[in-house]
Amino acid sequence: MRLGIVERSIVSDEMSTFYPSYLELYERGLLSQRVEEARRRLEACTLCPRVCRANRLKNEIGQCNVGRWALVSSFGPHFGEERVLRGRHGSGTVFFAGCNLRCQYCQNYEISQLVDGAAVSADVKPHHNLIEMLQTQFGLTGARESCGQGLCGCCTVLVNGRAVSGCLQLAVLVDGAEVTTVEA
Repeated sequence: MRLGIVERSIVSDEMSTFYPSYLELYERGLLSQRVEEARRRLEACTLCPRVCRANRLKNEIGQCNVGRWALVSSFGPHFGEERVLRGRHGSGTVFFAGCNLRCQYCQNYEISQLVDGAAVSADVKPHHNLIEMLQTQFGLTGARESCGQGLCGCCTVLVNGRAVSGCLQLAVLVDGAEVTTVEA
């Protein structure tokens, strides 16, 4: 029990003096400058050690097999880190498709190397659920809303490989995710 008390006091001491560096950059007006510099570097991409010089702003495909927009395979809270890093609600985790490192023993090979599918975009209202977006924007009607409570299974789709009730999932929350329907 004492260990827990000591651990909490260490965490709170570290967190009481912690100030995120990006906030300081923002306050000094440097964050927007860095964003513009990164955007300029996309004209002849030099963001990784491969220095492929693809014009990503014109959607040219680079060594990573990705063009203008980063492809997000999945994202969410992560609880596997040390307590001081993850806090109470987990640290953020984002898995990108199209890694340019091509490590021989990559544990995320399916995500990082197999750039599969197509990136699409849709204009959706903040209150639209995933089923509404699939039907109105893409004409996909295999999954449909029936009970409206996610109980019947008619609205089930895969979001980044996980089954979700599309009638309960807000469409804006799957931005960047891989969505698979029964039509696939």
